[in-house]
Amino acid sequence: PDTVMIASCRFIDNHVQEYPGAGVTCFESSPIITDGYFYGNSGTMGAAIMCFNNAHPIIQRCKLINNSAMDSGGGITCIRSSPLILDSIIQGNSANTGGGLSLDRRCESSVVNCLIAENISATSGGGIYCGQNSKPIISSCTISGNRADVDGGAMTLNSAEVAIKNSIIWNDIPDEIYLNGSSEISITYSNVKGGFQGEGNCNADPLFVTGRGGDYYLSSAEAGQSMDSPCRDRGEGNASDYCFDGHEGKQWINLMVTRTDGERDRGTIDLGFHYPSSVECENTGCILSMPRPLFLADDVCYLDVYICNSTAETYIETPLFVILEIAGSMYFAPGFSNFDYE
Repeated sequence: PDTVMIASCRFIDNHVQEYPGAGVTCFESSPIITDGYFYGNSGTMGAAIMCFNNAHPIIQRCKLINNSAMDSGGGITCIRSSPLILDSIIQGNSANTGGGLSLDRRCESSVVNCLIAENISATSGGGIYCGQNSKPIISSCTISGNRADVDGGAMTLNSAEVAIKNSIIWNDIPDEIYLNGSSEISITYSNVKGGFQGEGNCNADPLFVTGRGGDYYLSSAEAGQSMDSPCRDRGEGNASDYCFDGHEGKQWINLMVTRTDGERDRGTIDLGFHYPSSVECENTGCILSMPRPLFLADDVCYLDVYICNSTAETYIETPLFVILEIAGSMYFAPGFSNFDYE
């Protein structure tokens, strides 16, 4: 059968009480879900995306923000399936188990170049819950700032096998990784708070800094910060040799960035999540980006504002004022509240 593609769609404030997958449910199917935005959805499991019973979707360049599940997987739940999750941001989601991701019951997911941050679980696995014979592979991910009220702030394993490489696991509460039952985990060439046995691992503050794409760039003296992050040039292999297969073919990590100045990764690969380098910042000023050109009545309008400074000059408390005209009405930032321009 033909492959279904769900591209550049927004799933916002969808709610189901007795069923999973308030955004998208993949049941015995393998769609391509790309450049999606999932915000404020709620359901029993997999509030944003549910993968169930031999589903093999590709989930690429998606943002899953502030979704909530009563049971598991505030962002994504995978049961007896093997989704490929890459280049995605899974942030601020919540669930009873697996605040960001729940990879359960023989799930064999690959999670590549993803940011899994600030998710919350009422029990186990603030960032990720891996259970019942699941065997996920996690590579080039940043898992940070997640919280679980019982165990496994970053990740809980319950009779699961997990392999992690070239990643950052840092500052999760109450602990980073919790192993239960007959679980096994292999971590190599990664930065884990508190340390973890494995080739190439380290235990050092990654020195996250805020850039135009988010709060998890790596500090770099060349980009204007005071010192280099210990996660730079710390992974296994060269960035130019590191790629993964997405729906558009091979995706090369050396076309992405961990530095705030937009310089692409080169030499030995940096640890953790790499941001896209699509926003060029050659001149000082603002770049305004609309996610799509057409909005219908009652649609929520979004506008991304990038503040660019291509010089070495520091601007302190410089006011930002953006005016947006929609159907003859004027709005302004911050807040985009309506005002009378006449």
